[in-house]
Amino acid sequence: MIKCVVNGVDIFNPINGKLDDIINYFVEFYGEKYRQRITERINNTTFLFFGEIDENTKISTLSDLTNFYSFRLAGIRENFFKELGCKENSYIKSLNMDSFQLFTNSVNNIAQNKLSEISKENADNLFKFLNILGVIEYNGGALENLLVTLKEFKSLLADNEWRAEFIAKFNKAKSLWMLKYQREYLSVGLEKSKNENVIKAIEKSGQEINEYYKNQINEFFAGVIARVKSVSLEDVKQDINNYIDTFIDIIEKREEFITDYDKKDRIDLFKFMGIDHGDDYDAYMNDTFLIKLLKSPEILDKYYELSDTQLNNQAAYCAYLDEAYKDLKNSGVPLSDNLVRSMFRTFVGRDNNLGWATTIKYSGSSIPKFVCACKNYLKLDTPTFIHEVNHILESDYIFHCGEFVGYKSGISYTLTNGQRSDNDVLNEVINDYITYQTYDVFKRHNYEVGSREPIESEYSKMFIILGEFLENNLELIKRCRMSESPNLFAQIIGLNNYNMLNNAMKDCYFLSEKEILAANNEINAKEKNNFKEPLSKNATILYNAFVTVDKVTENVKRKVNLDFIKD
Repeated sequence: MIKCVVNGVDIFNPINGKLDDIINYFVEFYGEKYRQRITERINNTTFLFFGEIDENTKISTLSDLTNFYSFRLAGIRENFFKELGCKENSYIKSLNMDSFQLFTNSVNNIAQNKLSEISKENADNLFKFLNILGVIEYNGGALENLLVTLKEFKSLLADNEWRAEFIAKFNKAKSLWMLKYQREYLSVGLEKSKNENVIKAIEKSGQEINEYYKNQINEFFAGVIARVKSVSLEDVKQDINNYIDTFIDIIEKREEFITDYDKKDRIDLFKFMGIDHGDDYDAYMNDTFLIKLLKSPEILDKYYELSDTQLNNQAAYCAYLDEAYKDLKNSGVPLSDNLVRSMFRTFVGRDNNLGWATTIKYSGSSIPKFVCACKNYLKLDTPTFIHEVNHILESDYIFHCGEFVGYKSGISYTLTNGQRSDNDVLNEVINDYITYQTYDVFKRHNYEVGSREPIESEYSKMFIILGEFLENNLELIKRCRMSESPNLFAQIIGLNNYNMLNNAMKDCYFLSEKEILAANNEINAKEKNNFKEPLSKNATILYNAFVTVDKVTENVKRKVNLDFIKD
């Protein structure tokens, strides 16, 4: 079992020993009446916290670990200099304070004119330190700056009065460091070195495997594009890296989650392929040659063959995947193709989501089994974890006349006959809103699952539209999420009201957060003039959504019997 402990937390299992607390936090939010459901689902979940080796950008858990410790060590230095009364200084971030004795030795060598015993690196580090103390001016580690500062410092040391003041200030800093900060600093440094060695050993083979298969996949797609453009392979290979992620995205991403940014990237790819319909995405989607090409067995089969082989090699040689496989096996979770590919996308950084949850295929038990997969502690923010657990809590198997017919997730469903609800965005917005309400409980208990600050999702931008409605109907929404029926919400508020909300969310989802904020500002400004000037396209979409939600809010107030909602 791999283990890497930072701040007393195992980055690959940050909830170890905390499940009972986590259950209590969710119960505190949803209510005691849901304790059994919450407990069953969390205890029936296999939690995975992935190490990552990004196949494109060289971002990995090792780089995350190094960055984590860099910030932690910088924090100790900042506290030290703040206690000394020093001003903020950019050099604090890059200063090396592994040994205060090096500062002392360098000062003595300069005073005694033993310049050959001072390395350029040590001189640069000393002058940064003295600059932070406010003793000298220093403009960086270029050779000419080092020589100028060295000459100036030697001159100052020759002044007995200045030297006495300097030594007093220097010794005060040294005493404070040795007494209060050095032990923690060195302890963190040792932990950093130990953990980096562990992660380096894991990632070495993983990086090599990724590099090999990345080149294989790039070469394959380059060949496809070269044939379409009727050019040589070499003409395409030099630019293929700019488009490879988009090509993979087309194969793997569900259509309902395509954003305007995705469309722009895809149009750029299509134009690179020599297929040009301007900026009309729909025209590309109606191009029979292009659609046939993208869905051709030649492309899909070869891509998945390479991807699966890469996955199998990583599972065999890299502990990040191997350990996940073992955890699933020990939990009795079957490794379906979809589950394995989702794990792989997380591992190699193809999935921008920091977490996901899935319900395991029905096998006879009425209580579902789940997998909740997140990036490891270093990459994770707590709301992401809560978001995925909330999906688990809202999930059920669907039965009709005693027969299993599908899966429920909140107000969404997927049936075994292929039918599925068309409300993913609305369901995700509701879940994200519930997530931040639940996160308030976690914060009250001073508990974080990840080391990162909260990262807003694509759905948080919709709170400006739907947030007040959700807050006013929070108890109703809790009840519907915790019920076994995905249709209860629509039944209670009315199908027409439900459809209006759903359509408003779908219309606005394709606007970016920046576009929504700009549209909202435009609406506020033009409203003051009674809308004498017409609204832009984006502002019109947003305004219509506001009107829809206001109308539904009034309708629901009249329709819903609050006594009926409360158990």
